Amino acid sequence: QATRRSLSLAVACYLILVAMALAVSFFARGHLETIGSTIRSDFSRAFLFGVLGEIAVVPLFLLSVVALAITIVGILLIPFAAVAFALGVMGALALGFLAMSLLAGDAILRGDTAAGDARPVVSHLITGLSLFLVLWLLGSASAYAGMIGSVVRLLAVLSTWMAATVGLGAVIITRGGTRTAASVPRVPPPLAEEYAWQTPTPVSGVAAA
Repeated sequence: QATRRSLSLAVACYLILVAMALAVSFFARGHLETIGSTIRSDFSRAFLFGVLGEIAVVPLFLLSVVALAITIVGILLIPFAAVAFALGVMGALALGFLAMSLLAGDAILRGDTAAGDARPVVSHLITGLSLFLVLWLLGSASAYAGMIGSVVRLLAVLSTWMAATVGLGAVIITRGGTRTAASVPRVPPPLAEEYAWQTPTPVSGVAAA
């Protein structure tokens, strides 16, 4: 019964993600491709932002609750804010995971989903999602395989967590796919020590010489 429930849960999550993939591919394809391009060009930075985002979820939620609890009206809005916050986090994770699934589908089908490309994105998304589904189906079906089953389930968990984390980081970097990674401002490097003497400081005497 536990194996049957695990298989049913994996298939149900897969069908939900497929429905979301269809909606995103038709209504937010540009955002999805922007997120995927950011992952492809700067994987490590996306992973770092994803980990930081996951760590900051609970503190941000608590700060929001405290800010709302200052006023009586805000106290009444706390349940609605909690639901909206949870939906926003889950939506960001789902969008990032779909972007990673798109890249996985590109790798399997040997394609490229650059912005404006006429190639259908749906097939690449479903292919990538199917890859994760196969891992979870194998993990659920190998519950009685001892150490091998544990390794397969651990592989499914780690791969899914990695995909969701990297995708979340790319969503944060691109603000939900609304801007490219190239438009994200970067902090300029500090002034080199060898050029510090060129600062416009008035000097005289021996120093001027």
